[in-house]
Amino acid sequence: MAIEAETENGNTNWTAVMFKSSVYILWGLIAGFAICVCCMYSNIYISIKVLKTAAIVIVRNFYVLLVPFLAQLCIMTWAGLWIFNFMYLISTASITQPKAGS
Repeated sequence: MAIEAETENGNTNWTAVMFKSSVYILWGLIAGFAICVCCMYSNIYISIKVLKTAAIVIVRNFYVLLVPFLAQLCIMTWAGLWIFNFMYLISTASITQPKAGS
């Protein structure tokens, strides 16, 4: 279903004009993006080679992937122990209400 720019009585349908101009602008942006991708072919090719090399290094040193998880586990353990000891310290204290005048 096509959107006609003019109605039956000759008035201009501005919504149709805006849609049509928006489509042309979007096609122009897509064409510009495609041209930029074509112009940057050599840079894209180099980055693909770098990523392949990085993937090989990661596969050979698989334990590197465990470092963030182990660090998070250590931090959570430390925080849990800190909270446990803090609660123990608070629970063993004897809190007395001050008397008037002292």
